[in-house]
Amino acid sequence: MEDSMNEDNIHLGCALEFFSEYEEVTSMVENLHHIYADARKFESSYDKFRYIMNTYQEQPHLLDSHLDSLLQQIFQIVRNKDHPVELKHKAFKYLYSIIKVRGFKIVVNHLPHEVADLEPVLSLLEEQDPTDKNSWETRYCLLLWLSIIVMIPFNMSCFDSGEGSESTSMTERILKIIKQYLMVSDKCCDGAVFLSTKFINRADIKTTHLSDFLDWAMSLMTASNQEGKSSQDTAAVWKRIGPLSAVAAILKHGKREDLLPFAVPIINRMEQANYKNDNYRLTQKHCIKIIQRAGLTMLPIQIAVWRYKRGCRSLAVNLSGGDPGASLANNEIDSNESEGDSNIHIPDEIEQVIDTLLGGLTDSDITVRWSAAKGVGRITNRLPKYFADEVVATILDLLNPKKSNTAWHGACLALAELGKRGLLLPERLKEVVPLIVKALVYDEPHGAITVGSSVRDAACYVAWSFARAYDVELLRPYINQIASALLVVTCFDREINCRRAASAAFQEHVGRQGTFPHGIDILTNADYFAVGVRNNAYLKISVDIAQFEEYTFTLIDHLVEKKLNHVDIAIRELAAKALHNLTSKAPAYMSKQVLPQVFKKVDSINLNERHGAILAAGEIFLGLALEDPTLSLVAPELISKAGQLVRSIEEKQQFKGYSGELMKQSCCCFIQRCSQAKLQFQSLETISDWQRLINECLSHEVPLIRTHASEALAALMSEYYVNDSTKINTITVEYTKKLSDSHEVTRMGYAQALGTFDARFLKDNELLIINALMDSLIITPITSKWSESRRDTIKALTSLWNRTVTTEEKDCPSREVFLSLTDKFLECYLVGCQEYTIESRGDIGAWVREASMSGLQSVLVNLASIKPELIKETHVARAMKALAQQSVERIERTRAHAGKIFFSLLHNVPRIPHIPNHEDLLEIFDAERCANMEWLKVEDVFRCFIKLLSFSSYQYHVMLGLIMSVGGLTEQLVKFSTESLLEFLQLQSKEKLTELASTIIAIFRNNVSEERITTPMMIFLDRVLSSNYFRAVLEDESSTFARDLLELTKAEMGNSKTVPRLNNVGAVFCQLIQVRGPVSKQALTRLSMLLCHRFLSLRKTVSTRFYESLVIFSEECNLSEEKLEEALTVLSETEWDKLSINEVREIRNKLCLILDIPVPKVVQKVQ
Repeated sequence: MEDSMNEDNIHLGCALEFFSEYEEVTSMVENLHHIYADARKFESSYDKFRYIMNTYQEQPHLLDSHLDSLLQQIFQIVRNKDHPVELKHKAFKYLYSIIKVRGFKIVVNHLPHEVADLEPVLSLLEEQDPTDKNSWETRYCLLLWLSIIVMIPFNMSCFDSGEGSESTSMTERILKIIKQYLMVSDKCCDGAVFLSTKFINRADIKTTHLSDFLDWAMSLMTASNQEGKSSQDTAAVWKRIGPLSAVAAILKHGKREDLLPFAVPIINRMEQANYKNDNYRLTQKHCIKIIQRAGLTMLPIQIAVWRYKRGCRSLAVNLSGGDPGASLANNEIDSNESEGDSNIHIPDEIEQVIDTLLGGLTDSDITVRWSAAKGVGRITNRLPKYFADEVVATILDLLNPKKSNTAWHGACLALAELGKRGLLLPERLKEVVPLIVKALVYDEPHGAITVGSSVRDAACYVAWSFARAYDVELLRPYINQIASALLVVTCFDREINCRRAASAAFQEHVGRQGTFPHGIDILTNADYFAVGVRNNAYLKISVDIAQFEEYTFTLIDHLVEKKLNHVDIAIRELAAKALHNLTSKAPAYMSKQVLPQVFKKVDSINLNERHGAILAAGEIFLGLALEDPTLSLVAPELISKAGQLVRSIEEKQQFKGYSGELMKQSCCCFIQRCSQAKLQFQSLETISDWQRLINECLSHEVPLIRTHASEALAALMSEYYVNDSTKINTITVEYTKKLSDSHEVTRMGYAQALGTFDARFLKDNELLIINALMDSLIITPITSKWSESRRDTIKALTSLWNRTVTTEEKDCPSREVFLSLTDKFLECYLVGCQEYTIESRGDIGAWVREASMSGLQSVLVNLASIKPELIKETHVARAMKALAQQSVERIERTRAHAGKIFFSLLHNVPRIPHIPNHEDLLEIFDAERCANMEWLKVEDVFRCFIKLLSFSSYQYHVMLGLIMSVGGLTEQLVKFSTESLLEFLQLQSKEKLTELASTIIAIFRNNVSEERITTPMMIFLDRVLSSNYFRAVLEDESSTFARDLLELTKAEMGNSKTVPRLNNVGAVFCQLIQVRGPVSKQALTRLSMLLCHRFLSLRKTVSTRFYESLVIFSEECNLSEEKLEEALTVLSETEWDKLSINEVREIRNKLCLILDIPVPKVVQKVQ
């Protein structure tokens, strides 16, 4: 289901006014001489040039005023014979960027086309290598340039005396180029097609070479089939795609009298080529184009005199209230024109062409169908009336339930093409309109999906064409049919393109016809952009439209007949909700007509239909109850059926298997809605059946079923158990026992259920429920990985707190119980903020932390309003520290959640007492500046929270969170967290740095055996120590920072058993080399031990880092230049990852002697 989104107007995102970068672009072209040889500089300049050009993709006309000067600059480079070829290649890359944005048809008209350019351009083209992938832009631009040059008004034979080409004429050279590039597979093929159109249609060329060229092109198509070449052979495919495209272009732009002799042979050759069996869609598309254009060539160039001609197509005249009868009268006069079209000679081959095009309407490829539809429209426009009528009849036959969706789509496209040309005569409307109405809701299930969106889209195109083609009076009898069908698609189609197409068609009718009932009022709410959000279309726009009685029943009937059995579960759910919303518009119709239909569908063998019907029944009952709480319009037998529905499904065993999951979801929703509707049943067994189903669903593995069951329980208890204390106590005891179940999903479901209890059902059971929920939070070896259960339990506690403490019930004893347990609630949430359970899915403890933070917010905010004296300073301090820590940790979702809560607590009204450094924090998190802050934006969040390191109250926890982020793996997180930290450290005094160093040591020491923290700690230390900001602290002899760091890192080395962890340990030891004295010596010793580790890759990595560190910290190691050089030689020349352990150990010992450190001794394992 599509998410709801902000319905702001959608408009052009980058509306430019002029080509503002003109000066910059011209300077880039001028500078090309200096940078073309430097690949890096040119790439940078070219990328910037393309970026600038691409910004004008939506407004390319802004380039027009500067196009000539830009092209002149580029062609000055290209025309200069002294310039190297590589420079010209680069210039053509710039030219192609311009062509891509402005379009080649526009740019070609601005290219230089002097006679003197012909020979140089042709020679340059002949020198190119068609297989060079780095210079295709050059070849493409040269082909386009040549296409305008060959239009010079001189006979081509005048140029045949060119130097160096005495044996080959200019014409033959150009034809050779054309044929060569028509068979390539890159963009140059398009350039060659354009060139062939311009050159072959020249007066002096078509008489001598047109026949041979067409024969050559067509022979390539037939030859591939005769030789048995596979259509999947890419090389063979492109050798026919280009020539076919050229033939199609020549037939389009050539003169009829020149092409007429070739029309029949072309059609025959196409049939011989057997293109229909070609698997490559471009082949079929071009063949359809060639056949339709050859057919057009055979027909006289005249528009059918019998076509329907609407007298006035002016939108302004229509809206001004012009006389619709005038245009109709004009049409009647036109229809009495001479029937001379019956004397037109129609060649026999035209029937073959039309058969081919009608066959193309059912092709499996949409581009072929679209091309065939346009061909049908163009050819029919030149046919006599009787022949055209046969074509229309054949197309209408395709709109048959037995035909495939492709046939329906092609037929709709063809009807739209005929309609907009006036070739669909008014007398045909009575046949066409009902078929189009069916096409607008065409949706055929194919397994788990449906097909038909393209059909509905094309049907909207037909409806749109009607608005432009026909007179108001002609369409008046069909207005209600068309309008209702379009609005059904506008509101309830699954696909956004269909909803928008229907809205556009409706708008066209309102504007041009002005006869749709309430058209303007509807368009105000159902415009093109508003229908883009599916939820909005189903739940809001449909209600706005249904207020007009002309459309109310149509919308309701469509939902019942077409959408409740849709294969998409999201559509069924939306349809049920839409029926609920529409109930208020026709309550009598819903109760008398719709509800009986829905209950019939409940017994269907179709799972989708059953599911949708059950959802709809519940929603309609609730809608009727909101209109009339007594449900006087609903027949008693329907209420009886509602009470028996769950038992009936259970008896049919429809709650089993996958289908049973859908049935359980729908039945839980049905129970919830019926309970909210306050249905009254004669038998108490109904409530027992519902309770039994809810209990079963609460322990189901599917989360959605558990959620629906808990929601259904809340509604059921509120209506049927409110005065039954015995039943409530029984349920409470039963559900609390389930919280200690040995299955996680059972705990989750029953925790959710208990969380739905309100204050009325907690009386005398508050402690039982709270203690049971809190006891289930205790982590045991069995439940250690059950974070989801703990999350749902914490959410249940928060829900109970909110429902009870904020209840409007006076003298509520449960509220006092909850308030007396404030400390217990806060402690529970604070413990939850420290959960970091990790499993194969990652840090699943984040779910518990997020739920706990929400709980903290609820308790503190409520207490601040009700009893602020219950808020203890220790709890607030711990809560704010925990939130600050979570706000700088590495999980984005959790970080944003914590930041929002931290900010809201700071600015809460009434003020929350005891927040540490409250005034300072209010300055950092200024209400005006941070109100609209994007909490998912890493840089903004860290720049604020990094300042909390200045306050001792928050320093430990913020530093702990920063260690996790700086030592993380996400590139963006590491980048911005590190930058923020280093910027902060740069501004600190030595005393403050010492304090921060002590905090880092405290964190390390407290978590020395916690891999979750020590692994990022190593990375963090490497990055921070390499920044040199702690250099003064490290060199301070009175500070224990370096020594503590060394000892803790040695402990981490002992705990590390994997290569990545040991690599990180080695990196820290490399940083500790900079500390003069014993620390440096011990760090060198530890590094020498890692050089002999059993992990080969570790040895190599450590040796590299060791080498780099010695180069950087040579002075701190007190090594002479000779010893340093000797040590570096040993480290660089030894193949640490290839030698045996004994060989490595011997070299390592030598290195220790050079560095003047003790040689590590091998410890023998105790047997």
